[in-house]
Parts: sequence; structure tokens; C-alpha cells
Amino acid sequence: MHVRHFVCLLLGVWMGGILLLNVVATRNLASVDNVVETHLSNNEDAKSIKRLGGTEATRVFLRRVAAEKNRDHLVFWGWAQAGLSVIILLIIVLGTHAGRLPMIISLTALVLVLVQVLVLGPSIVSLGREMDYLDQVQDVAGIQTQFQIRHVGYIVLELLKVGCCLILAGFMMQRRSYRRRSGDQDDSGQRKRREDDD
Repeated sequence: MHVRHFVCLLLGVWMGGILLLNVVATRNLASVDNVVETHLSNNEDAKSIKRLGGTEATRVFLRRVAAEKNRDHLVFWGWAQAGLSVIILLIIVLGTHAGRLPMIISLTALVLVLVQVLVLGPSIVSLGREMDYLDQVQDVAGIQTQFQIRHVGYIVLELLKVGCCLILAGFMMQRRSYRRRSGDQDDSGQRKRREDDD
């Protein structure tokens, strides 16, 4: 496999992982109501739900579990992205002749990941856990506002990362096609010179 093809593969894995994580996080929270409604029809499960304090208390508990699972995924995927972005940057710097601009874009993507992992991610996790117990918090509106601001910032960085990946993939494919066209032109030029000599 050509180095540029391998970079495109890694970029595809990266973008696919971003999409998958967002789908999983959304589905985890959305599935809580379905789980409760489904298990209410089972006598044993209905008794367990009643012991937990009823339907609403069970929903709150399951939402906390789903939210904590999403936070675990957020942390794990953040560090996985950091490793992936470092690998892509090293391959572009050491394994290709892509030029300065792809290196800058790859470095930008790495910086975006580090901001998510080291700045936004920990605060989102911390504020999210506080939001799980809003009844024990005094400044509810303040915590919700802080969480929303950081969450929007995280999404913006996600979109910027996807943009960086798409641009890098375009550079990798463009350079390859440019080389191919240049090679075809050289071949045709050589054939023409041979025909002129004959």
C-alpha cells in the first residue's frame, strides 16, 4: 500500500470514529426510555423498577449510567484521536513529500485534539457529573450554561477536525493524481521523441 493511501485510510478511520462516537452517544441516551418501557411489561423487571423508586426514578438512574458511559467514551476516544493524529503527522512529515501546507493542517488537527482532550474534555466530564445531581447544586443555571458553552465548543472543534481530515485527504489524492498525470505526460513525450527519431 502506498504511503499516501495509508494516510487516507487513517483519515477515513478518524472521521468514521468521530461519526460513530456521536451516534453511539446519542443512542445511549435515547435508549433509556425504550429500555424502561420495554421492561415494564415484564413482571420481574417491573418489580425491580418499583424497588428503585418507580418509573421516573429508574429513568433518572439509567440516564446517569448512560451519561457516564458516554463520558468514558469521550475520554478514551480523545486520547485515541491524539495518538492517531500524531501518527498521521509523523507519516506526512517523514514518509511523504506533501509539502508544508499538509504538515501545517495535520499539526492544526493535533492541536485541536489536544484542546479537546486537555481543556474541554475534563471540564465537560466534571460539569456533566454535576448535572447528574442538579438537585444538590445551588447554581443550576450557571452549571448548565457552562456545560452548554463547552459542549458547543467541543462540537465546533469536531467540525474543524473533520475539515482538516477532508483537506488532508484531498492533498494526498491530488498529489497522487498529479504525479500520475506528470508520468503520463513524460511517457507520451518520450514516445513522441522516439517517433520523431524514427
